[in-house]
Amino acid sequence: MKEAALAATALLLADPALASSVPRYAPAVREVLAVSADSYYRWIARERLAAWGEDVTGLITAENERRAALDRAGELAEDPFGGQEQEQAIRWLEEQPEDTAAPKRLGRPA
Repeated sequence: MKEAALAATALLLADPALASSVPRYAPAVREVLAVSADSYYRWIARERLAAWGEDVTGLITAENERRAALDRAGELAEDPFGGQEQEQAIRWLEEQPEDTAAPKRLGRPA
């Protein structure tokens, strides 16, 4: 609920009339939304922070690394000859927080 309220606030702060409130909310957007399990909230954080002139290089790198790790684990989880690596990949995928904004990943219970 906190993330949803903060995401709505960040989106509303796109209005130039509210620009004076940006410094108050930018740290929370970085600390809460940018590390959310929900990919849509992470996207809002990157988009808004960039629009506010903040450096989002680290956030973009982290998102790319997260996607690459999920893709690699998904490939390993599908490999019928993966043996122990397959088991580890499936276990790792199951431990990841569910991204409610993303389609279901392999290796996760429905």
